[in-house]
Parts: sequence; C-alpha cells; structure tokens
Amino acid sequence: MQGVRWFVRDPTLHCRRRSSTGLMENVFLDLRLDIFWEHPDNRGWAMLFTMWAKSSKFRGAWDKVHHTFGIPFEYFCGARLGLPVDDHARRV
Repeated sequence: MQGVRWFVRDPTLHCRRRSSTGLMENVFLDLRLDIFWEHPDNRGWAMLFTMWAKSSKFRGAWDKVHHTFGIPFEYFCGARLGLPVDDHARRV
C-alpha cells in the first residue's frame, strides 16, 4: 500500500516524540495555558515551551505527531508557539 504511513520505523524515537508533546498537552490542560499563559506562575512553562518550539528537532517531531493531539492544544501551539497546525475542516 503505497502512501500509507501508519507504521513506526523506530518505536523508541516515536515514544520520545510523543512523551514530550504529551507532557506539553497535559500541562496545557492542567494549567489552562490558553487562558493563563501570561500568569507569572506559568513563566517557567512558557519559557520551556517556547525554547522547545524553537528547536529544529522538536519541530520535526511536532510535524510527525501533532495530529494525535486535541484540536484546542494544537491551536494553542500554533498561536503561542508558531508551530504548524492541521486544516481541521478535513480532520473532522
């Protein structure tokens, strides 16, 4: 089946990609960063997420796994971190 990319060549690498972005999504949901991004108590998370988003390795990982996360988190990453997002009209 040409064009099917559902398999993972390196499961360890896929797990690392998924775990770092999974941590980000959990923090996003728990701290409601879409609303409280600029709160002083969230400064450390904001700095860490911004630093990760500027990394070429993280951006490459994001390209491979971002479609597995919730749409609000994906929009947040697009708006706050400048990461690419899907056209969600096609995902629904």
